[in-house]
Amino acid sequence: MVGTPVLEVLEGPEELSLALREGTVIRRDRGCSTPLPGGKVVATAKEVKEPKEAKLTIRLNYSTKDGERQSSSVYLVSLYP
Repeated sequence: MVGTPVLEVLEGPEELSLALREGTVIRRDRGCSTPLPGGKVVATAKEVKEPKEAKLTIRLNYSTKDGERQSSSVYLVSLYP
């Protein structure tokens, strides 16, 4: 990865805000034990008035040495007051 990734929220509840916190990560899913520059997605819920389930769809846009890449994920989120 080259540069800072960009997080896009394509679909999600309005009570939920997401941010990308930069830092080092360890890609154990790739068999790598060396810390690499990257980030973590942090979700924060505010003003939840009643229980709610919603679909959250996010997209990460990032650059690599081979060009631009995208990664999308879909989650079912449960919010409670």
